[in-house]
Amino acid sequence: MKRIFPFILFFLVVVGVTYVLYGSKITIGLNNAPGQASEDDDHVRETAAAGKLQSLGTVAIPGSGTHILVQKDKKTILLSGLGVNLDAYIGKQVEIEGRPTTTASGKDLIQVLRLRELTAEEVAAVETVVSKAWIPFEDSVLGVKFLKRDFWKTSSGKDTITLTIPADLSVCGIVCDTIKDDTITLERLDNTKGATLVSFAGDEKLASHNVIGTKSLSGYKFTSPDGKITAVVAREKSVFRLTYTPGSVKSADSVANDFHSLLNSFEFIPLVK
Repeated sequence: MKRIFPFILFFLVVVGVTYVLYGSKITIGLNNAPGQASEDDDHVRETAAAGKLQSLGTVAIPGSGTHILVQKDKKTILLSGLGVNLDAYIGKQVEIEGRPTTTASGKDLIQVLRLRELTAEEVAAVETVVSKAWIPFEDSVLGVKFLKRDFWKTSSGKDTITLTIPADLSVCGIVCDTIKDDTITLERLDNTKGATLVSFAGDEKLASHNVIGTKSLSGYKFTSPDGKITAVVAREKSVFRLTYTPGSVKSADSVANDFHSLLNSFEFIPLVK
């Protein structure tokens, strides 16, 4: 017994030192549940952001965020309050500080620890550009109806409607001269010769068959490498071609989403002769 006692004592010393050095970190790792920010020794990693606070309303899912922060560049940040009443600041320009983490589905989320409303001067500096309201638009000459954003400029020509989406020059940096307005055009094309509908889409081999509009009209859609999107649908001996042309890479995603919303709202109405 006396011979093995030194070995037992050595073993206990090793176990004790190991626990002192690593035991607390192991405990922290086990205690961090999904959706919680992790601690790194004596401090917690934090981040800050500014923008307009909006509620997710009935879309909110516990543990997956309850509000969003809409920033100047139109990007959104998912938020949840950690001891902060976010509802009291809905619709206001604020600066938030909190812990960056992720939801159970892997989306980025900030747990808000501190929040303050921005002053008028600060709001002018970080004014958020948010999506404007949707309004109905119809042209009885072409016999079409759809929804569009209320700030889009509209011009009409013979068999053509052009929607111009002004470029957001506040996010273009030093390359403003190269940024152009986004455009959405609608053309009525003659098809008395009976050409295939897909041939009007731009690339017959890559165009995909799609249903378009509120009445699930049969059509085709093609997206080119530069972000241009073309959709075509037929009415009697005419083909209606809708084309989205991005003015810059930065605007492509957000306006492309609006273009698809326009397509979903598209419908034919009686013609006025």
